[in-house]
Amino acid sequence: MTTSPPSKPPPFAVWLVTRPAPALLAALLLGLSILLPVDGLGVDLCPFYSLTHLPCPGCGLTRSVTHLGHLQLHEAIALHPFGPVVYALAAFALLNTLLGARWRRAVEATLTRDPKLAERVFALALLAFIGFGAVRLLAAGAGWIDWPP
Repeated sequence: MTTSPPSKPPPFAVWLVTRPAPALLAALLLGLSILLPVDGLGVDLCPFYSLTHLPCPGCGLTRSVTHLGHLQLHEAIALHPFGPVVYALAAFALLNTLLGARWRRAVEATLTRDPKLAERVFALALLAFIGFGAVRLLAAGAGWIDWPP
């Protein structure tokens, strides 16, 4: 009797858009983006900002997504340029789950055709996110930009 080797888990980038757990989080994110006020709840969620009054790489992302939920694209991009990327990924993850198993398998097959490419794109996006945050942190620390805007 032969046993097949254990299947490798899909790369994280593929898992993010093809599995039910991220889709549930995406549904929550998209729903809250419509329900929450665009000006926030009056509470700083970022401990880094609370301590330093400087933006971390993710500062403004929640409000950016919330502005998108209220169809305010310009304000969303001004708060965080990755807000539309996060919103689009969340919408894709949710839609991918709602369209059913056959559709999900097709998307997964497409994304895993070259797993290294999916991982490289994900790594590049993460590097760009951190790079943006570092530049914004330095600019705010030097007084070149006002934060929060």
